[in-house]
Amino acid sequence: EAGVISDEAVTFFRSYLKNYPGLLNKAWSGQPFDFGRADEKYHIAPRLTFSLMSQPDVFTNYINKNDVLAWGSGFLSRFLFSQVVSSSWIRDYTRGEFRTISTLENFHKKINGFLLNHNINFPGMSTERKTLKLAKKALGEWQENQIKIERKALAGGEWEHIRDIVLKAGSNILRIAGIFTCYCYKDAEEIESITLFKAMHLMDWYLEEASTIFYPMSARCQFEQDACELYAWIMTRIRQNNWRAIRKTDIERYGPNRLRRAEKLTSVLNQLICQGYLCIIRMRSHQALYVSVYCNNGYLLPLGAMYYEQFDIVLPENIHKAKAYHVNIPPELIPSFASPFSEYSLF
Repeated sequence: EAGVISDEAVTFFRSYLKNYPGLLNKAWSGQPFDFGRADEKYHIAPRLTFSLMSQPDVFTNYINKNDVLAWGSGFLSRFLFSQVVSSSWIRDYTRGEFRTISTLENFHKKINGFLLNHNINFPGMSTERKTLKLAKKALGEWQENQIKIERKALAGGEWEHIRDIVLKAGSNILRIAGIFTCYCYKDAEEIESITLFKAMHLMDWYLEEASTIFYPMSARCQFEQDACELYAWIMTRIRQNNWRAIRKTDIERYGPNRLRRAEKLTSVLNQLICQGYLCIIRMRSHQALYVSVYCNNGYLLPLGAMYYEQFDIVLPENIHKAKAYHVNIPPELIPSFASPFSEYSLF
């Protein structure tokens, strides 16, 4: 048995061990492997425990430098992630000595009892391993929960950006439920429904934590930021143009730097159009394309165009490739006249 437990995760992030995720994955899963040194050979069936505490910036740096290795190997997806909100502004040092709460003390006593019954320090001593099974009702509930959480990890789902973690959640639920059973029902042979429910509830919390942690690093977050930035730029440009529609080519020439390239701009602009935030119009008097907004009195027309001039709404190309999820533009970026429920009128 092995454990890597540290309140300074940077020591692991800078170690050679991090470069061998395959070995760590096998140890975590309890898979046997052979190890040879000089004239000696070993057949090892390890069980690995990992517990790391890291400052947010240190962890982000590790992810940025080891993204492919850490995620591609499945190493990171095996962890249960959580984050702690800093309490630096609410600490009270005037209440005397700090006391460990009684519940935590009782928990430590219970764990120490388990360790004494499974002491690995004495050669020749071993403890028979118990195999727990899911009760029939619990098995059905576990399967239903798998369908539910994996659906959230599909494209457009709220956990799309942590799909790898979600796919490991089922096995982690069983591990948690097994621990709960051993802790609370020492002689039980099956994992009952109530215990599984508690494990699933806890796993949902861990998944929400992971979602919050990794969302800022996700492609989805970047896409939503691009959409908000583009919308804000377009509305500023329209305002500077005396609240008239602007040429689409203006975005390609003067828009946000990283969104000027067609392959980047098209998907973001199409998403805003599909959700009704913007539209593309073409005046019948000429072929130029304009980015417009629907307001209380109709569509904004180009500068110089009269309200009675005819135009066509141009549907974006590859509209079927729009993202499956919606982009939420902050209300403060949307002019009052562009809001579908606005009581104000531009004219």
